Amino acid sequence: MYTDRITDRILPISHELTAPMRYFGGTAYLGLSAHLGFQELLITNIRRWGTAYGASRLANIQLSAYAEAEAALQACTRMPAVRTVSSGMLAGKLAIEVLTPLTDRFFYLPNLHPALHAPHMAPVFLNEELNPDLLDDELERITILTDCVPAFQVNPVDLSFLSSISASKIITLVMDESHSLGLLGEKGGGVTSQIQDSRIVRTVMVASLGKAMGVTGGMIASDEAFINLLQTRPDYIGAAGMNPAMAQTLADGMAIIAEQRLILEQHLHYFFSRLQAKEGTDVNDQIEPPRNSLSRSMPIAAQEPSLDVHERFLMQPNYPVLYPKRTGLYEHLRAHQIVITHFEYATGDLDRIVLAAHHQKADLDALLRAIDAWE
Repeated sequence: MYTDRITDRILPISHELTAPMRYFGGTAYLGLSAHLGFQELLITNIRRWGTAYGASRLANIQLSAYAEAEAALQACTRMPAVRTVSSGMLAGKLAIEVLTPLTDRFFYLPNLHPALHAPHMAPVFLNEELNPDLLDDELERITILTDCVPAFQVNPVDLSFLSSISASKIITLVMDESHSLGLLGEKGGGVTSQIQDSRIVRTVMVASLGKAMGVTGGMIASDEAFINLLQTRPDYIGAAGMNPAMAQTLADGMAIIAEQRLILEQHLHYFFSRLQAKEGTDVNDQIEPPRNSLSRSMPIAAQEPSLDVHERFLMQPNYPVLYPKRTGLYEHLRAHQIVITHFEYATGDLDRIVLAAHHQKADLDALLRAIDAWE
């Protein structure tokens, strides 16, 4: 499907569309790409920094935009040190590059994003049991790789298995928070800094900034020693940094980001309370009020159960994504002038509904009516 505009909640008429369509896809959870104030910040910062800047981060000219963006992200994520890079994919690849000489074996959890694929990595679970290689007495430095909210899931990953790993393993944990930064954890800062496990000697957080945070770029966060190692890697030195206009806009736009999170919380409460009410669920038992519903501290091991509506959706009322459990929703919604995400993803066919801060009540009502009509 082709369109000549994507910065709004409505897809305009094109050669494939005979009528405007309400758009419930993509990853712009906080609606920042369509936010006029955020756009004005970017336009101002393009005039300040230009449209592109191709020098290395270690060049003799250092830009204040990077320092300000990284300070804002450090405060947001509560991680000891942060560096921005040009994309979330590069952030993951650089993290693996730094960790490869420090790791004897990599292990991964299901539906891992390709950004964190590491050489000779093995699954954490085999046949739903912990990999025996994690239980033996061999002294090893291991790195666990996972998405915070894996594809086709709506809850933070369950890390309770860490307590079962052999005491002979020295554990580093790498979390991709591309789909949780700005949404989950205290004030949208993600969940990596909240992980409390004495077995973990190092945590590394990577994320795309092009999802909820609304700018093109990526970030890597960890301890100062890790960041110092990162800055010695050839691929970090040789790569241009994040677009400085984007970095400055992120730093300047943190208040707008916070406001958009509150709006999204209100949308989620409105939508899920009505969706559940249609199914006869006791809303007061299942839906939290909008205040702090995303900013509360999300547990890592003890997850809230996903809520199913007539077994049609995987969903969680504090997270802006719904996955249909049956086929046919994409075509049904298109007949109701609604488009959702629908394509073949790296880990399988992907259909999902995304609720965003830039949606209006009329959009949410239209989606609720269409879902109600889905047989």
